[in-house]
Amino acid sequence: MPGWRSAVALVTTVAFAVSACGGSSVDESSGIPSPAASVGETFALPEGEIFLSPAADIGPAPFSPQPFAEPPLAELATTPETTVSLGTLPQITIPPGSVAPTQAVSGGAAGKYGGTLDNDACDVEKMKQFLAANPSQAEAFVAALNTDSTLQAPGGPLTVDNLSAYLDSLTPLLLLQDTRVTMFGFTGVQAVPPSRQSVLQKGGAVLVDVFGVPRSKCYCGNPLTPPVASTVTPRFVGASWPGFDPAQLQVIVGSASPVTSFTVVNPLTGQSFTVTPGPTPSTQTSSATTAAPATTAAPATSAAPVPATTVAPTTPPPLPAGAVQPPGSNFYFIPPAGLPAPNFDQPNRVQYEPDSNGDGSIDGFDEYLKVGTRPDRVGLSIDEYFNSFTTAGRTCAPPIVSDLGGGVMLREETGCSWAGPPPAPMPDQFAIAVKRPNGELFTVSGTNRSQVEAAFNSVVFTTP
Repeated sequence: MPGWRSAVALVTTVAFAVSACGGSSVDESSGIPSPAASVGETFALPEGEIFLSPAADIGPAPFSPQPFAEPPLAELATTPETTVSLGTLPQITIPPGSVAPTQAVSGGAAGKYGGTLDNDACDVEKMKQFLAANPSQAEAFVAALNTDSTLQAPGGPLTVDNLSAYLDSLTPLLLLQDTRVTMFGFTGVQAVPPSRQSVLQKGGAVLVDVFGVPRSKCYCGNPLTPPVASTVTPRFVGASWPGFDPAQLQVIVGSASPVTSFTVVNPLTGQSFTVTPGPTPSTQTSSATTAAPATTAAPATSAAPVPATTVAPTTPPPLPAGAVQPPGSNFYFIPPAGLPAPNFDQPNRVQYEPDSNGDGSIDGFDEYLKVGTRPDRVGLSIDEYFNSFTTAGRTCAPPIVSDLGGGVMLREETGCSWAGPPPAPMPDQFAIAVKRPNGELFTVSGTNRSQVEAAFNSVVFTTP
């Protein structure tokens, strides 16, 4: 959903050579590939820069030089439109405010992952053997995943000793939508490997934990954790693929309780079936079929009933560091720095209203930031919401309304003043609004445009 992230410096100083066998950094003065360790020195990107990771690309700083997965299905993962050449990193610049908030989906929801009945998406045994034979990578893998406080491993905290058992608890599945993650790279230098915000291309194979959270990209073995919301507008860098749309990204969040079976979709037939969590999803039961080719069905076979399992409820995963979620609301976001304490006096909304002019009252002459929607405005159209900004005695230059794409609209109102008495200047006002799929009007408004854009771009919805 996770529009996530204002413009930052270009990445022209970062250079990668990406090939079928991995990536390496380049010394721009000599043009000679550097050792893997120097890849890690540039693996982390500035805030707001999000790396595009094609499904069939090992990429820079891989944990393994050889894939743990077969090439992705051509029907799902198309070849990137551009390649990453020496000395440059292609970029997709997103205008400020033009990306809708990323949609968060539960990893346990039906149909969020794909798979095929006759193809294992990832060779977990090969990954286990590789990490057992390469203790530096194993230690880095564990350190990377342990940066996520929501991680749960069999028998307690994740360590090198129980890493093999942890990998056995993961399920190889296919991404059906381009997905935001945090990806870690192996350098052999840092105890905790460097990370970068990334987008995994749909069609790629990932290992998923029992809460439905992606934990490793199979093609390179690199560990994954949930994405980190940024306070700036995104700039996507790397090799783009046909169909990539920054407004159509998903963030997968953990289910509230462990998943006992994943309902996945065969992308070739549209058939859905269930997969029992684990490295070899051999227990798969065909279920409803959508748009599958007509075939003559074999005689039905009665399977032995599976005893019902009662799973103790668990608390939802904690919010990312610094995130704010109004009580009872269906979203969270990262507030810009320097704001006062939040005010939650209205449901599904948070507001920040300091007495910025020091007159002893909070009024229309003060700065503010409001995220969410007032209950009395939930059913308004975007135009009706924008027109509600009119106030008697307040005059401004004609407002400018811009279509930012994806149903997102921006209203700018500048040159404002109060007729008085006494006459006085008033702050500019900016508002971004979008109609959610459920008909709800979601808005971010304030007197500081950069704060409005940053707050809007960091929003993650927790329900459709």
